[in-house]
Amino acid sequence: MSPFIVAAVIVFVGVLIFVHEMGHFLAAKAFGIEVTKFSLGFGPPLLSFTWGETTYQVALVPLGGYVRMRGEHYDEGELSRADAKRAFNTAPVHQRAIIALAGPLANLLFPVVCFFAYNLLEPEVIPAVIGQVEAGEPADKAGLRPGDRILSVDGQRTWSFERLVQLISHRPNDALSLKIRRDQEILDVEVTPKAVVGEDLFGQRIERGMISVSNVFDGARVGVIDEARLSPSGEFQTGDTILSIADQPIRRADDLLPAFTSHLGKRVTVQVGRPNPALAGALISAERSELVTLYVLVPQNLSSLSDLGLSVGSTFVRELAEGGAAERAGFLPGDRILEVNGRLIQHFWRLQTILKEAEAEPVSVTIQRSGQMLSLTLRQTPVTCVHMVTRKLRTVYDPGFGRGGVPEDGLDCEDLYRPFVHWGQSISPKPEPAELSIEEAFMDSLRLTGQVMGLITTSLIKLITREVSADTVGGPLQFMNVAAQAAEAGMLAYLRWLAFISINLGVFNLLPVPILDGGHLLLCLIEAVKRKPLSIQTRERAAMVGLALLAMLLILALRNDLRSLEIF
Repeated sequence: MSPFIVAAVIVFVGVLIFVHEMGHFLAAKAFGIEVTKFSLGFGPPLLSFTWGETTYQVALVPLGGYVRMRGEHYDEGELSRADAKRAFNTAPVHQRAIIALAGPLANLLFPVVCFFAYNLLEPEVIPAVIGQVEAGEPADKAGLRPGDRILSVDGQRTWSFERLVQLISHRPNDALSLKIRRDQEILDVEVTPKAVVGEDLFGQRIERGMISVSNVFDGARVGVIDEARLSPSGEFQTGDTILSIADQPIRRADDLLPAFTSHLGKRVTVQVGRPNPALAGALISAERSELVTLYVLVPQNLSSLSDLGLSVGSTFVRELAEGGAAERAGFLPGDRILEVNGRLIQHFWRLQTILKEAEAEPVSVTIQRSGQMLSLTLRQTPVTCVHMVTRKLRTVYDPGFGRGGVPEDGLDCEDLYRPFVHWGQSISPKPEPAELSIEEAFMDSLRLTGQVMGLITTSLIKLITREVSADTVGGPLQFMNVAAQAAEAGMLAYLRWLAFISINLGVFNLLPVPILDGGHLLLCLIEAVKRKPLSIQTRERAAMVGLALLAMLLILALRNDLRSLEIF
């Protein structure tokens, strides 16, 4: 690890501690309570100085910090009348509660600043440009086309594809007004997202709105649908990527037909990249390819790629899991999937969505093989696996497309969610800077902060109720690892990770555990209800219980850290 990364990690940790303790410090000062020490870290001081009535220090162990106030500890003895006026333990209970709350609150407000700065720095984003439109789905029915740029949804500007998804996913079955740019024309389009049942991070079913578009374009990879129509000396193979036609570079599927039709009745040179398993270490699914030159006679009446015996490779089966559901159903590599349960399929991601919804139900699939149409019935294989977050056993369904085969029981479910291996090729649009106004940047920072806060709060609740495995709890080693990765990824990632970890610290510190700020709030609440201070003995016992709980949590977190680093 370079000295720069080490320094960045130290700053990362220091900023989070500073923000938290500064919340306590400012709240105490606002109520006139004397702060005797402001410490970043615990243990012997490495650096310290006194300014006014407060000693500021950086201590040896960077695993937290503290603000020490007059009268906060029970071993200070009897306070003088003058000291008692500015002591923490003689302050009204509501003031002590606010001081306890101020630290976590600072951690929850700081991310708004981080996300706001992130947005104003114009991060590179994938633009809200449509690459693929699935036939028969809401976007297709509304007339949206590949290449359309979505400018706004119900008047809310879409500066990225992620923003577009966020605006649509929360509005299932609601009619939405889209403003789009198509070439040089601005158009208004009405579309109603359909409700699709999916899963959240914890495996719970939720309903989302979907219009069935993707932000990637079809690449120029083709599949053979009718060998009889292949041009003499133009022996295309399924999986070929067309690189150029008559020395004209080809990148996207949309470029293919115009390039061929500009040479009607002529023989043209076509350069293709042909996947070569031998070059790729004998893996058929690998992408190493060799350059092949074909000489293609373009028909005089060419009107579509099918006149050349070809189709865009989006739904061609590339590989089958040995003994899997697709192989048992009669699928073969090279089959082109046309329909599933009567619904037209143009892209493999649409097939994935339908199969996930079907689960154990048999699925009728229409395919094209050597120019002929066939109907197959696919019954997916139920597989028991472990959910990646909750660590609980669950049943998922494996269609058997792609490498690997049916996993054994006990594997992580994420092993089944990898993309299918198929002959499609996706071309991502070029990222561009997100230009947000001050208002948009601020409102989005509030949204992101609330979203992350809700996710972390839900995770903690599910951890306590044992719906999420304790194996997911990270400790100081994982924290340092995250800080190092954030530093290596650059300023934008650094800001986002600062925000995420700050929210984690804020929510965690609000837990009603003695020693934590949430525990102090709980004691203040009990005192307010009883209308008299708790005894020193009660506070000391509560502190011991809190210390024991934190010690057990630290041991658990360190065990998980060591496991994640494969130390044991």
